[in-house]
Amino acid sequence: MRGRLSLLLGLALLAPAAGARAEGSALVLPALGDGIEADRETVVQAVSRALAVTGFDAVPADGECAEPACAPELVDTRGAAMAVAVALWRRRGGAQVSVTLIDAAGGQSDGSADVGEAGLEPAAVTATTRALEGWEGRHGVVVRIDGSPRGAAVVVDRTPRGALPVELVLAPGAHEMSVSATGYRAERRTIEVPRAAEPWRVQVHLEEAPGADGGGHGPGDAGAGRPVLGPVLLGLAGLGLFAVDAVALARAGCEGTGPDGQCRRIAPVPFALFAAGGALAIGGAVLWHFLGGSGEPPADVTVTSRGASAAVRLRF
Repeated sequence: MRGRLSLLLGLALLAPAAGARAEGSALVLPALGDGIEADRETVVQAVSRALAVTGFDAVPADGECAEPACAPELVDTRGAAMAVAVALWRRRGGAQVSVTLIDAAGGQSDGSADVGEAGLEPAAVTATTRALEGWEGRHGVVVRIDGSPRGAAVVVDRTPRGALPVELVLAPGAHEMSVSATGYRAERRTIEVPRAAEPWRVQVHLEEAPGADGGGHGPGDAGAGRPVLGPVLLGLAGLGLFAVDAVALARAGCEGTGPDGQCRRIAPVPFALFAAGGALAIGGAVLWHFLGGSGEPPADVTVTSRGASAAVRLRF
C-alpha cells in the first residue's frame, strides 16, 4: 500500500511538467541488470507510465536494440525523441534503478534511485524524474568567460581551462572557478550555470595587486626581494669591531717591564677575538643579503602626514 501511494505521488509531481516538454516517442530498450526478469519488467512499465505523464509516447524497442551503444542510431532511424535504457541492479543492502535517456547525437541524461522500502515502481518513477530534469542540458551549456587582463589563467573545478577570453562547455549546475594573473589579485567564485540553449556569459575583471607596476617586476627589481637593512646593520657592526681592534693595536704600548727590563706587550688574544668577531659579522651580513631573500616583492608602506604621502619599500 505504501509503495502504491509513493508511486501515485511521484506521477502527480510529474504531471505539471507534461505541458512544458515536447511530445515525441521514447523508445524503451529491454531492461538490463541482475534482477529477476519479472522485477525488470515492473520497472520498465513504471518508467513508461512516468514518460507518458510528461507527454512522451513510450514505445518498446523489442529486438531492435538491446544496448545503449546502438540507441543513437535507432533514435535517428525511427525519428524518435529519445531512447530509454533501464537497468535494475541488486546490491548489498538493497537494489537500485537507473534510467538513461539517449538522443540521436549520443547525448545522455542519467537518473537513479534506491529501491528501499517504497518498492520498485516508486524508485523507477524517481529515477525517470531525475533523468528528465537533466534532459535539456545533456549536451552541456556553452559558457563564455571574458574580462581583464587578457591572458589571465582560468581554472574551473581545479582543471586549467585556458586563458581569458575562453569558451567552455559545462554541465548545468555549480562550478568552482578561479582566474589569476601576475601582478593582479586572484579571483575565486562559484558560478551557477543555468540550463540554457544560448551561450552563458561570465565577466571577470581582476584588480591590480598593491605595488604591482604593469603586472610584473622589471629587470631593476631582480634583487628587490633580498633583505637590505638587517645585513647593512650587521656589516657595520663587523666593521666597527675591526675599527676598535685597529685603534687598540695602534695605541698598544708596554703593559710593564719584565725582570730583564724588556717591554712586556699586551696579550694578543683579545685582539684576535675582536678581529674574528668582525669577520664573522661581515660574512654573515653578505650571506644574509644574498641567501635570505624570499623572492617576494618588498612590502609597500605608505606614510601620510597632512595631505603629503610617501611610499617606502622595506625588506628586513
